[in-house]
Amino acid sequence: MHFYVDVMYKTLFAYDNTSRREDLEDMLADPAYFQAIFHTLSRVKELYKGQAELGRANETIASALTIKYLWFLSISHEDTRSESHSSG
Repeated sequence: MHFYVDVMYKTLFAYDNTSRREDLEDMLADPAYFQAIFHTLSRVKELYKGQAELGRANETIASALTIKYLWFLSISHEDTRSESHSSG
């Protein structure tokens, strides 16, 4: 959290005014305010976007594997039935 305090402080205020730095630290200590600031950061947005894309890719892979597995089971079941008919 100190990193964000320093970045915002350097951006908004001069280091010679400690009361402003304390005010900023107090604002960032508020969880709701900190979350609002945190979620506006472009890198965080990109991270969330990447995680969402990864999640969609995982769902696609899982779906494809499920379809292949079900196909494999149907083929195995047909092979088992044809073997039982030929031996009987």
